[in-house]
Formats: sequence, C-alpha cells, structure tokens
Amino acid sequence: MPIKKELYETYEEARAACIKLGFKTVVDYNKRRSEDPMLPSAPYQMYASKWTGYGDYFGRPKVKVYSYVEAKAAVLKLGITSARGYQDTYKQDPYLPASPHVHYEKDWISWDDFLDKEEKYQDFFEARLIARSYNFRTIQDYRDTCASVDTRLYVAPDLVYKEWNGWYDYLGIEKRPTLLTYEDAKELVAKHGIKTGRQYIEFRKSHPELPVSPSNCYKKHWVDWATFLQQKPDPYESYFEAQQAAKFAGISTAEEYAACYLEEDPRLPKDPAKTYKDSWISWEEFLGTVPKYEDIDQATAAIQRLGIKTKAEYLNRFREDSLLPRYPEIIYKHQWPETGWRVFLYGAFYPTMQSASAAARALGAVTMKDYAELCHLDPKLPKAPLGVYKECESWVHFILPERCNTYEEAKFAVKVIGIKNSAEYRQKYALYPCLPANPHRDFHNDWVDWYDFCDIVQPYSFDEAKELLSHLNIVSAADYKKHIVASNDRRFPFAPDKVYQASWINWADYLGREQPYTIVTIPKSHAAWQYVLGSHLKAVKSGYVKENHLVRFVRDFLVPLNIGQDPTAIFTTDRFTLSEFELFIGSIKKTLQRKVVQTLREFAQSYIKDNLCVNCEDTGERTLIPGARDPFAPLNKEIGVVIKPSETVKPALAYHFVDELKEWIIPPSANSFSDLTHLHEFKADWFDIDEDQIDRNDPDCVWKLENGKYKIWFPGSWMHTYALASVPVRGIQLAYVDSGEGDDEIPVLEGGEISWKPNPLPFRGCKKNQGFVKKYPKKELGMHITTNKTSRTHPEYDIPWIPEPLAIWCIRFRNWQTKYNPISKPMRWEDCENTNLNLEDRKAKQENCFLFRDFNKEECIGSFSLRLGWRIAIALFNIQPPEIELATLDGDPNNVSSYSSQYTAHTMRVSLITAYVMEFRLPLTDIVKIAGHSSVIMSIYYVKANGEMLRMKYEDGEKRALADRAKAVWQMVQQGRANAVKGQLIANNEEAIKRFAGDIAAGSALFRDYGICTFAGSRCHDGHLNELGKAIAVPAGYLGSENCIRCRHFVTGPVFLGGLLSLANEISLSARMQFDHIESMGQKVTSIEERVRELGYQQHDAEALGLVFDETPIRELELERLAIKGQIETASQKANMYLSDMNSINRLANQCQAVVNKRIDSDDNTDSTQLIMHSDHETTLHIEETSFFHQLNEVCENAEIYISAKAELAVTPRTQLLDRMIQFNEMKPSLFMLDVKQQLAIGNQLTKFMLSRLKSWEKLDAVVDGRILMRDLPEHEKLSEHSIQQLLSGAKAQELLAIDRDDKTQAARIGGMPKNPNRASQTHALIEYQEEVSA
Repeated sequence: MPIKKELYETYEEARAACIKLGFKTVVDYNKRRSEDPMLPSAPYQMYASKWTGYGDYFGRPKVKVYSYVEAKAAVLKLGITSARGYQDTYKQDPYLPASPHVHYEKDWISWDDFLDKEEKYQDFFEARLIARSYNFRTIQDYRDTCASVDTRLYVAPDLVYKEWNGWYDYLGIEKRPTLLTYEDAKELVAKHGIKTGRQYIEFRKSHPELPVSPSNCYKKHWVDWATFLQQKPDPYESYFEAQQAAKFAGISTAEEYAACYLEEDPRLPKDPAKTYKDSWISWEEFLGTVPKYEDIDQATAAIQRLGIKTKAEYLNRFREDSLLPRYPEIIYKHQWPETGWRVFLYGAFYPTMQSASAAARALGAVTMKDYAELCHLDPKLPKAPLGVYKECESWVHFILPERCNTYEEAKFAVKVIGIKNSAEYRQKYALYPCLPANPHRDFHNDWVDWYDFCDIVQPYSFDEAKELLSHLNIVSAADYKKHIVASNDRRFPFAPDKVYQASWINWADYLGREQPYTIVTIPKSHAAWQYVLGSHLKAVKSGYVKENHLVRFVRDFLVPLNIGQDPTAIFTTDRFTLSEFELFIGSIKKTLQRKVVQTLREFAQSYIKDNLCVNCEDTGERTLIPGARDPFAPLNKEIGVVIKPSETVKPALAYHFVDELKEWIIPPSANSFSDLTHLHEFKADWFDIDEDQIDRNDPDCVWKLENGKYKIWFPGSWMHTYALASVPVRGIQLAYVDSGEGDDEIPVLEGGEISWKPNPLPFRGCKKNQGFVKKYPKKELGMHITTNKTSRTHPEYDIPWIPEPLAIWCIRFRNWQTKYNPISKPMRWEDCENTNLNLEDRKAKQENCFLFRDFNKEECIGSFSLRLGWRIAIALFNIQPPEIELATLDGDPNNVSSYSSQYTAHTMRVSLITAYVMEFRLPLTDIVKIAGHSSVIMSIYYVKANGEMLRMKYEDGEKRALADRAKAVWQMVQQGRANAVKGQLIANNEEAIKRFAGDIAAGSALFRDYGICTFAGSRCHDGHLNELGKAIAVPAGYLGSENCIRCRHFVTGPVFLGGLLSLANEISLSARMQFDHIESMGQKVTSIEERVRELGYQQHDAEALGLVFDETPIRELELERLAIKGQIETASQKANMYLSDMNSINRLANQCQAVVNKRIDSDDNTDSTQLIMHSDHETTLHIEETSFFHQLNEVCENAEIYISAKAELAVTPRTQLLDRMIQFNEMKPSLFMLDVKQQLAIGNQLTKFMLSRLKSWEKLDAVVDGRILMRDLPEHEKLSEHSIQQLLSGAKAQELLAIDRDDKTQAARIGGMPKNPNRASQTHALIEYQEEVSA
C-alpha cells in the first residue's frame, strides 16, 4: 500500500514555500514542484477557501488595474486607435488589462467608445441604408471615399456587422450570378434536352449561371462535349453518312474535325480513319477539298460584307460564304490575333489608347461596367483595353482625356474620378493633369455652379426642407433617411446637420418635433454647461441616457431660477434650497426621480474632483478648495442617498528618518555609482545595452552579463529619490529640471571640487541656460527650477542654495546620462507626453534637457511617483528601528514593488521645510519659493527625547503660563535683579546683554510680550549695523520704525517664545495676504497684455486694409499696466520686508530653543521655563503649512493672550468664514453684527468648542469650508444650533463642554454603561499616542 504523501496543511505555509523557490509561472511550478515534495499538484483545490489566484500564491505584488475611465485616459495617452493596436501596445502600461471588454464588462459599450473614436453606425440596416444612398459604384470606390462622405461609416463593415450578407447586398449593386458546378451544369443542360454545343450556346443566353466555355471552366472534370451533354449515340454505320455529316458541318481539316466533331454531331466518330478503315483513303478525300480564303484579312472582309457581329452569329451563318472556314482559329492559326474573335470579326482595334479613349467617351462610358455594356457598339474598341494598350495603367488612366478642353470634358473627368464637392476637387485635381486648377475661371462661359460641375443634386434650402418635412410627419432621423430612399428625392440631404451647419440646431427642430433634452437645446444664458456636460458624458457609461437627466436639471431647474449660468457657480456661490430642489424632482415622473438624482450626484463628484480640488502631483490626493461644496450631498433619503464625508490624513515623517533615508541611498563614503552596491540588487534598475557601449574602466558604469545579454544599471530612479529627500521641492518639479547639457557652461568635478567649464556637447548654446545646478558669484551654488506650481506669471525660479552632496551627485548623474543615455538634441516642451502643463504653457517654455529622463527616453515617464514611493519604502524598510514599522516587505526583496509604506514623497515636505528653516537656517524667502505661497504658522512643540519622537503642541494654558513668566522676568529687571535672569536671555547684539551687568533705571527699558527694549525705544536710530559695521537706523518692518526684532538693542529669551511666535504668525498672515495681492495684480497684468496683443492684431489688420486705427485703448491699457507693475514692485518690497522680519524672529526663536534645551541637558531646574516642561522632553519649533482659517485663528487666539498681539487683519476674515459656515448649515449668521472685540472673543470660543468636538483641524477646515455639513457628522461630533447660539451669547467653550460631558455621563449611568473615572483626557497631538505625560 503506497504511503500517503504529506502536504502543507495551510495556504500560508505553501505560499511561503513558493516564494522561497521563486516560482513565476504555473508552468514553472508544475516543472519544479518536486523540489519541495510537500507542495500540492492542485493548490487551487487543496486551499480552495483561501485561493485567490496563482499571482498571490507565488507572492507576486498585486497590481491595481485602472478603472474604466482611467483606462480610457491611459489608452488615449498611448495613442492607441484600434483593438489590434491595443493588443500590441497595452503592455507599456502595467495597469491596463489584457482584455478590456471582459475586465470592464459592466461598463463596456464598444471599442470605439473605449478608444474615444468617433461614433460609428452600430445598426447594420441603418448603415446599409446610408451606404446605398451614396451610390458607390464598386467596393473599392466605397473603401476609398466612405470616410470623406460620412465619417460614421466603417471602412471595413464586413468585419464589424454580424448581419453581413456580402458587399453586393450592402452597397445595393448588381451581383454577378454564381456559376454552377460541373455536376449541376450537366444536370441542367440534360434536363432541358441540350444535345449539341450549338444548342448549349443558345441556351446559355438565358442562363448566365452557365459558363461561356465549359471546357475551360471545368478543366479538372472535362472529358468531352458528349460526356458533358450526356449524349453518346452510336457512330454513323457507313463511311458515306459520316462524310456527308462532316461536310455539312463545314469541317475542312483534320484539326477542325478533332476540335469540334462532337460539338457538331455526336454521331461522328473520334477517329474516322480507324472506324471506317475499310473505306478510308485520306482526310482530304473524307472532308473534301473546299477552297478557303487564303488569309485572315480576306475572311474578315467577307464577314463584314455579311454583317456578322458575333461569334455565335458566325457559327450560324458562315456557310453563306463557302470560302469561310468553320474554325477560323484553326485554319488561320498563324495569323490569329491575340485578342481573338473580336478582331477577326471587326478588324483591328483603334491604333492608340487616346483614340480608343475618345471613342469610349463618345459612347458615354464612365465606369468599366458602362464600357463593358457599350463597347460592342464600336467594333474597334477592345473588350479589355488594359490588355490591348500596354501603356494603360488603370481604367481611369484609359478613359480620362489628356486635357479637358471643354466644360463637358471636365465634368466627365470629375464624374470618372468620383469627386463629389469643391473641397474634394481642390484636394485631388493636382493628381490628374487633365483637370484645370480653376474650372470656374477656365470655363466661365459655361460655368453654372459646383453642384452642376460635380453632378450633385442641389439640396433644398434649410427653410424649404423644414417646410416640406413639416407635412410628412417624420419622427426620427432613421425615418427621414428611409423617406429619402423611398421617395428618391435627392434634394433632401442624407446628412442635413453638415449641409445646413450654419442653421442646424438638432433633429427635433429640423423635423418640427418637440425639443428633446439634449445638450444643444440648452439656452444661450447657460451655454457654459454645453462643453462641461459634453466632456462629462464622454467619460461615463450610458451617457446618452444621462444627457436627458442633466439637461433636464439645467433647462427645468436652473434656467427658471436664473442661477448657475456657469457650472462652478452651483458648487460655490449660487445656492439653492433643498425644498426648491425637491419641488423640481417631484415634477418629474416617479420612475425617473431616483435616476436623475443619481446622475446629478455622479456629475457633482466628477466636476468637483476635476475642477474644484487641489491635486497633489506626488500622491494624487485631492483637497477641496475653500468655499466649494457638493449641493447634492444632504439630499433626503427618499430622493437620493446621503453622501458620507471622508477625510485624508497624511502622516508626517520625523526629519531624522528623512536624513537617514538619504544617507542610506547614498552613503557619505560613496564616490561613484559602483559604490552603491546595496542598490544594485533591485531588478527594475537594470536595462539591456550593447557591449560596445560599456566602459569597463568607468567606476560609474555598473554592468553585468546575464543569460548572454549585457545589462547596465540605471541610477535615475534612485537619484530622483535622493534629490527628493535632499530638498523640499515637489517630486514633479524635480522630474522637469534641466541637466544643463545645452547650457554654455556646465559644472564639473575636479579633485572632489566643483568648477565650471565650457560645455563640450554639440548642442551647447541652442537653448537658454537653465541647468538644475546653478552658478552664483563667489563660487556659490544654487538651484534652477523650470516649473512653478504657484504662479503662471513666473513659470521658473532660482533658489540661491543647494546641498553640496546633491550638487555633486547631480553632476555625476548628468555625466552618466550624457555618456550612457544620450540625447541628440534638447526636447521641445510641446512634444512632451508626461507633463501636466497645458500646450500653451509648454510652447512658452521652448526646450529642455531633462536630467531625470528615463533610460532610452527623452523625458521622465508619467508614473514616476509610484517609482519614488517604492524606493522611499525600500530605504525606510532598511533604516527603521526594531520597535517602529515605517515600511513593509511582501514578496521578492529584489522587486521594488514588494515594498510599501504609508509615507509618500509628499509626506516628507513638512519635515524638510521645518528642518531647513530651523536647523540649516535656509531663509524663509527661499522656503516660500519652494513651498509655494501657502499659509504658514510657527508653533512650539514638546519633542520626547527617546526613539519614538512623539510631538505635542503647546496648548492655550501653556501659552498663558509662558506669558505670565515673561511678566515675572520683566518685574525682576524692574527691581534691579537683571543678573538673575541674564543666563536666560539672548539678543541680536552682545552689547544689549551687557546692559544687564549693572542696574537699569526704572523706565529706561520697555517691556513687550516678545522681549525687552533696553533703551525704551530711544535708540532706534542706531539699532542696526550695516555691512561696514556702521550703526544706522533699524530697517522698518511689520512693527514700523520701532522694529525691535531686527534691533541690536533688543533682548528676549525662552519665556518670550510665545510672544515671538505670536508676532511671527501675524507677520506670516500679512505676508500671505501680500502675496495674494501680488498674484492678483500679476493676473491682471497678464490679462491686460493679452488684450493689448489682441488690439495689436486688430491694428495690423486695419492698417493692412488701409483703415485708420484708434490707438487710444492700447495707450490706456499700457498706462494701466505700468501703474499696476509699479504697485507690484511696491507690494513686493513690502512682502520682502515681512519675510526679513520672519527670518529675524526665526533666528531669535532658535536661540531661545537652544537655551532651553541646554538647561535641560545640564539638569538645571532654576530655568523659569520649567513651569511648562515635562520630564524627558525638550522644546522644538515647527513650521507648518496650514489652511487659511487655521492661520487666521492662530493670530486671533494669540491676541487674547499677548497684549502686543494685533488681530485686525485676522478677525474680519475669520468672522466671514464662520458666518458662512453657519449659513451653510441653514442657521442665521450673526457674528458680523458684533463689534470687533466681541467677534474676537466669541470667535475664539466657537473655534475652541468645534475643535474639541471634531478632534482635528482637517475636519474643522472641512466644516468651515462647507465640504462637510453638520447634519452629516456623527452624533458625538455634531454641533447643535443651541450650543452655537449659547456661544454667540457669551458662554465659554469649556462650560458648554462640561455640561455636555455631564449630560453624557448621566445618560451613560441611566443606560448602565460603566465609565472609567481615572482615565485622563487625551492631550491633543499632531501624532496621537497612548502614553501618560508626567505633570
């Protein structure tokens, strides 16, 4: 008995074994399964409950296939235009399925829809009706011209329609009868009693299904006529009878007898000499010696005298002239013409093709079919002119005249060629030398119009056609076309929408029917909807049905209310009430109501995603812009399903991990790409290369020989990732940077140092200098960024700083690209396929040599963010501490796609921005450029000094404690005890600290929340040292001329941190508003310049016509542009002043941070800031990108804590946002009715109350913007109108929260739910954690 084989019990064990053995395919598995005897032969049966496919079983990473709409966009980008082209190309994008019609079965309509091709006739019978109406003469004529006549006709309908019944049926042209088979032909002639060849020839005239020459047609089956005619009678008994029969048949030679004896008389024997051997003398005696014409010309003359026209007639009448032979082709075989009987009967053909062509035209032959029917009327015309006249290339070549000398000849030529209109004539006339370029001029005396010239029936005018149709009761386009065919009234055009394009509205209007709900029926007042709906309907399934729903909404709801002239308006400013919308839905029949709402919801989500969201290029995440909302979200459940709001929370990555990630990719000790051996393990970076391209002596050339092929390691993806981890620039901006290969000078490495040399490449200087590594004076380096997300008026910008290691490795990578991945010339931006810039912007950018171009490509591919994400995950996986999971590995460790992490390229930006400001002192002016003109606030954080690096933001109470300690320090200074706090203070200049060495007289120092002026504001005139060390007045700033933060006499310290950062956030808000103002003015300048350009074109046109052009509008616009540019200059100086102030505060704040952390390290508990410190923590500062509302609230909150804080710029905008939020939620806004102080206090309480409920700024921002309504929030997060009214009436947020907690506690007791009274409330943290914080 065989021993039962032991197999893996669980799917997971078997899967792990497969991964270890490295199986890739099912074939590989079946071949090598024996390497592990515990693997089953049919795993899909063994592990049926967990089986999902061999891909997961082998550990292959799951590839998310595109949605139907995404796939359509990808296919369009690849340029695929046919199903066959799709099969050849789809593998270029790993997210496209092999069989889209199967994968997208629910969404599938047709290949034309999927490939976004023009819609074709899907109904065979409609297509056939249309095709027949155009009177195509031949199959080739159809294939050549159908696309120009009607683009909805398929060029190859025989491959499309299941109902196909042949070309003759489809085109409605005469079909030649199919010849009978040999057996069927024998049966037919026997049935009708045909006994001789002559009878057969006569019989065939009425039976075209029989061949003219059965002996040739049925060569494989042919025996003789007797067999074919089933006539085998006994031969004549006597020699004399046979002799008489042969003579009667007109047979004069043995050759003739052999050719026709059975056809003439079946009783004639095949070999009379043998049959009548006793009587046989010779052929001459048997057949007689009847004389014949000596040559063929004499015979032809005799035939013409007899008037014989055909072969059949000759065979019947040749006996009328005894000199004519029965078989002339035998008698005159040496003279017999190649073209056969026709020349014999009529004499020679026309000697030249031109004379034959003229004769054919005279007969009226246009097509070959016409010629075949008419050529017998002129015996000198050959039946096959292409065979007779060797110079003849085609039928058109034969029939066209050499030159059209008359109008009629030109008309004839146009008809032969098949030209159907003037546009076709202009396209084709140059191909035919006989046609004149301007027939209306050459034949002006005979010219009528193009309709007559092209022999086209002139259609009715649009009004005439409509009038006639109004009496015919035609209800559809199909009925209309059927009527044209049935009535044969060709003055009705088959494509009226094209013929009457200027007057055309739609079919309903043309046929006199009620207007349907189609896009073209949308009134002009709401014309903006036409393009938007058209684009949307192309991208959704069943668009023709949904068109009715969407147009109904516009025509029957928006138009009567006179709102939503632009689609964006209904999602922002033009709001309608739920009751109004419910009335509209109620007016629709019940079967349509839910469908209409679902269609509107689908459209709203699509429109908001595409037009009202800010898209992150690196992660693809979208954030709704402020003020936008979905008006269909809160619909009644009886009408539509309520849309649940959702949030995206992006985790932040601690900077030290980013730094370790960067050094793992390129260790500081590495000097060439060959040193990066840990990166060479990944398969995705190896590419095939020819052996002669390898430089074995180049340490940057990493290569290998694998399976007989040479491969080279491509460092591009890792260099892109390294750059992303080195500077806080967006990944997509790095993808577009220039290598400098076309610059005049390029940076090179010499002895480990960077120097600049003339560019040796052949396309040096063919474009502007725009290399990523930029040269600055005094051997300084910076960066040039070729794209700018935040401004179209300044599409490029420079940053006067770059990390030196990044510059060195970028130079090394540029050298690698030049040597192993060269380009022949810079790439034009307008030729780029993988950019999100529009064509206009790309044209303006001219050319680029992309540094991070892919191997064997000219640019970086569009899916680079995925590649960056994988490599970030790989690096994090290799640097993560044992106790923290930053990334995971699932599958082959040498496959980049086996790694994943929640940290993307985008999540590193905040960490990098903070680090470069706080640690590397990068000026905020540059950070604003890199990060964009976004809202920025500075905050104080606790950073726990262990491996977890968890952060907690200072709360309101701790800020107030800092402010109290600042006042205490001031009192000590006032009391003459300055030395006691001297160690806790810092200044812009050491001399300011020395003032504390002795007593300071009362009133000689000035206290502010952010520090102390040691001269009470009296030394502002010499508070700043210039570059020469000379004392000059303090530069004015946000604080005016008494700009303490930039004064050398100003003293501050850790206890003033709260006030410093409060001031920083006020300045940040002012800077943001200033930048917004500059941007709006820049847009206005752009608009003016476009208007001036338009007027310039008008001026040029007017002057070309000799008209006088009024230049006043141009001069006025130029003056306005100069005035605005002057304002921009002033505003830019003001913005620069704010940023300079921010840099000063940043420097002071960093010094304060250093003082605090130094005291912690030395265990000095005398530091006054210990009031707010927790054990084992240190203090850090953080620069955050945040929402506009968050920034406004930060300024307003500080204004209640710090005396010197000002909230004038922030209070009113915040009030407007809060009142708008209240109105969104169908409550009466009232904050605006309060005075400024009340708005500040109550606004702070309202925000604090909402934040305590919603737990995050992300969700609070969504509620304020209207993206989430209060009714959509979970019960424990909802804000009741009663609570808001109490806050507006003066109640404190903490009081309301206490009442709320008591209510919930009481409800819990009643419900029997236990509570844990010892659990402390969770402290709000940027990164949440479950850990008690020591008091």
